[in-house]
Amino acid sequence: MTENIPNYAKFIIASTSGMGATATCFPLDVIKFRMQVSGELGAKRDHSNSYQFAKYIIKQEGVIGLYRGLSASILRQATYTGTRWGVYQSALDYFQKQEGGNISIWKKSLCGLIGGVCGGFVGVPTDVAMTRMAIDGKLPPEQRRNYWCVTDALWRIFKEEGFMALFRGTVPTICRAVSVNISQFVTYTQTKQILMGYNITGDTTPCHLVASVNSALVSTICMLPPDIAKTR
Repeated sequence: MTENIPNYAKFIIASTSGMGATATCFPLDVIKFRMQVSGELGAKRDHSNSYQFAKYIIKQEGVIGLYRGLSASILRQATYTGTRWGVYQSALDYFQKQEGGNISIWKKSLCGLIGGVCGGFVGVPTDVAMTRMAIDGKLPPEQRRNYWCVTDALWRIFKEEGFMALFRGTVPTICRAVSVNISQFVTYTQTKQILMGYNITGDTTPCHLVASVNSALVSTICMLPPDIAKTR
């Protein structure tokens, strides 16, 4: 149970794990961003699969091209993931304490909704910076912004386009965060509850691993439509 862990510690744990995950997986995010914006407005897609996108990026921009926007992604995880997981877990602990144990799936979904809205809103500015930095290499040289780090991106967006530009795409970003939060965290919690409830396993590493894989599959399917809308 996590109710004995201070709320600030939940935010720190979630943020730290998010930053570690994004540092490892960010090249896949860059490839995903490039694939999502390829073929916009009826144009022919640049490549047909992720391998070809990765090969092209490395050829044109070097391996460093796969890490374009990493600083923005790490800051995004520190704010977005920390908030969405911290709020979700705090709300979940509150309802579980009120009811003295496991709660219904709709209340878990409510916790996911609240966490998703809060995390999505907090993470919008860094999400804007990350997306721009990740797809910058796809633009013609004369149109590239060439942000050198996340603070440079945030400052230049604010200075050149105004404060509201930092919150461009807020609605699809929040919709994506809500979809991810509900599908990921509720699936994780529910899977773990079922495995332990039927005595298939205890609160062990295999239990957490199975719940994590299951939640990742469900959240990826639910996340893609709002994710593409957000990126474009």
